Amino acid sequence: MTMRLTPRVFDTVGGPRKAWVLAPTEALVVGRDRLDRYRAEARTDAPAPENPVDRAVLDAVRGVHDPHELVVFRASSDDGTGSWGFDEALDLEESRELGYHLVAEQMPVYRRLIAAGVFALVHVEFGSREADAYQSGTRRVLDELEARSIPEVGRDETATAIHQVDRWILHNLTYFFTLDLDEVVASVLRKQLPLLEDRIPHLRQLVASLPARAID
Repeated sequence: MTMRLTPRVFDTVGGPRKAWVLAPTEALVVGRDRLDRYRAEARTDAPAPENPVDRAVLDAVRGVHDPHELVVFRASSDDGTGSWGFDEALDLEESRELGYHLVAEQMPVYRRLIAAGVFALVHVEFGSREADAYQSGTRRVLDELEARSIPEVGRDETATAIHQVDRWILHNLTYFFTLDLDEVVASVLRKQLPLLEDRIPHLRQLVASLPARAID
């Protein structure tokens, strides 16, 4: 696997909080070939994560008795041998389009992680272009979910419920930073993680309304 998954404990004002930290073990570049594949394929709501890295993270989160509170996705490794980013040949619009597809592809993974006990999905050490692309992509996916998650007569209620949960996750639980992990922990997570816990009861209620196929 091109990523390493490591358990960590972060000190916060509310006490220690557990995390799974995912970091690349080699240089990974996402480029136009990936974008072309997304363009050629129809968007679907995947029934379950198929990427082995996504599956490994989900299995790890589900495999502990006491759930880890957050998952941290790093774009670099401590020793500098691992990195993740976009091909420099992509222009701004292509990068943003790629960011949109990557966010959309991750939604089934995010949803299942939340159902397994995670309440924050933090991305750190992104380059400025990658952070911009993910933030722009998140806004675009949110716009789509907004339109698809409004209950209407004749609309699939199950699909609407899934879209409402996905929208809530993107609004409240996903974060993208260019700062390194230690800076994010010290300047953001130390104070904010305990506050996020106030949202857990509402989050559990939302997830409990979903069919098994959406969180299996």
